[in-house]
Amino acid sequence: MTRGGRFFHVLGGCDKGRAVAALTAYLGDDDTVGLGDAPNDIGFLQAVRRAVIVPSVHLDRMREALPGAIVAPAEGPAGWNAAVLGLIKHHG
Repeated sequence: MTRGGRFFHVLGGCDKGRAVAALTAYLGDDDTVGLGDAPNDIGFLQAVRRAVIVPSVHLDRMREALPGAIVAPAEGPAGWNAAVLGLIKHHG
């Protein structure tokens, strides 16, 4: 069991990192992006090419675990939205 930003998650023999690794092994990882705000997101953020940390009470721990990650400009949905729009604008 692990705690995310708002909920506890009960996991069997899998986690978000393994799920993303399986998907990228199947589909490729040419331009993968992940956004997360809690320690339970670290595994899948390490498995994508562009990791985005959405600020939360876990920001320092997330930055330590993901030194190359982008940090969204705001918390919660507003930060997620701004980060995604910024990536689309930069990439498009």
